[in-house]
Amino acid sequence: MLKKNPPPWGTKKTEAVRALKKIAQIPPALKIPGDSKRILQRDASDHYWGAVFIEEIDGIKYYCGHASGQFKEAEKHYHTTYKEALAVKMGIQKFDFHLRGHQFEVQMDNSSLPKILEFKNKMPPDPQTLRLKDWFSRYDFIVKHIKGNQNVIPDLLSRPMKPIQIITTKHTFPLILMVKPLPTRASKTKDFPPGITVSSSPSQLKQYARNNLFYYMTKIIRNKLPDHTPYFPETPFLLPILINPNAKFTKNHLWYIWCATALYFMPVLIPTEAMYEYIMDPKNHKSLIWTTLEWYSPLTWWRDQLKPILDEVKERGLASEAISKFKTVFFMHKPYQTDPATKLLGYKNYVHIWETIDDYPPNLKVTRELMEYVNFINLHEPDKMNANSTCIIHQAQYKDREVRESSVQATQQKADSPMEVKFSEGHVEEVHRKISDHAYMMDDVWEKETSRYGDCFSEEYLSD
Repeated sequence: MLKKNPPPWGTKKTEAVRALKKIAQIPPALKIPGDSKRILQRDASDHYWGAVFIEEIDGIKYYCGHASGQFKEAEKHYHTTYKEALAVKMGIQKFDFHLRGHQFEVQMDNSSLPKILEFKNKMPPDPQTLRLKDWFSRYDFIVKHIKGNQNVIPDLLSRPMKPIQIITTKHTFPLILMVKPLPTRASKTKDFPPGITVSSSPSQLKQYARNNLFYYMTKIIRNKLPDHTPYFPETPFLLPILINPNAKFTKNHLWYIWCATALYFMPVLIPTEAMYEYIMDPKNHKSLIWTTLEWYSPLTWWRDQLKPILDEVKERGLASEAISKFKTVFFMHKPYQTDPATKLLGYKNYVHIWETIDDYPPNLKVTRELMEYVNFINLHEPDKMNANSTCIIHQAQYKDREVRESSVQATQQKADSPMEVKFSEGHVEEVHRKISDHAYMMDDVWEKETSRYGDCFSEEYLSD
């Protein structure tokens, strides 16, 4: 259709366009050429050429293939007549397999090709024309002139795609922001450490956790801490675990926590502000920290627990440096046991908040309360151990204890045994002194001897 004086647009034209679109979506299948009349339609523009290979049977034309291409830089400067001849040559080259040895017809909307190949005057032809005539002499074809409206497809193939025009007018576009949804689950799922499967018994899991607890600890702290690091081989639950999202967290950290929490209720310190920001960032969904937290409770629970604490701290008007020092103490436990009914291996998650402290190490009073609570839920007597569970804890406590109960509620359930009383009275001050000395010693190491010990306290060391 012409832009000048276009005919009025009506319903029939709309239906015709829709029909053309439908036909274009399902083009006819290409036909393999037979022994009927073979036709090559071609066209050329200033920079491109196009060709269509057709077979005509009983007056019906069947589409066999198409080709198109771009002229070389030197060929773009040829005369129009030579470009038309060059388009014929390239079309024949494309379908040489189906044209060589057969008589075919070349249809084009330019009638100059036969004329340039005829030498009627006495002047010798130029070398370019001679080379074209010599090349065309290999094929048996006739040239037929057709109208431009009958040469639509080759003409379309020889036209370049319209370039994108720069918008010169001012227009305000709405700003659309694509927000990545916050994952509710960690991408990495790890249920058991190497060598353990779902078919393992609780006794095998317990033996593995006991044998490898200190192995993973030494892998973490190897060449990182001085020799006088506080170490409790009989009561590893006295050394709180620090999960720091700003430090390196490896598989050794992951399996150390698995071994420890499979045996004991472990105190775990989490930087309140840093951890909340970490689990609210979708980019961290592949982190092993997400995997660790999800062992004990869904990530939505962790977000719901940390946000109110952080909001309350910020309402006090404290400086950002002071807020960053707040740590929330969680107690985590994941004992494995055999289901009496199904005889299958299962587990039950325990996690609850104990308290949020403004710095670490805590003062003597907080340390005493923490140690009393740790001792109560972890110290055991050998004759009361449950052989069908990985939990090293009072059997009655394992059955009656509720998830996320407070330390006050837990300590009111049962009086301390003589073993617990003796431990609490004799070791709280010593534990507090060791942890305090360790923290202050590490501060000094961090500031003065970083080159020797590295950033062990802030990067790879699992506990404070």
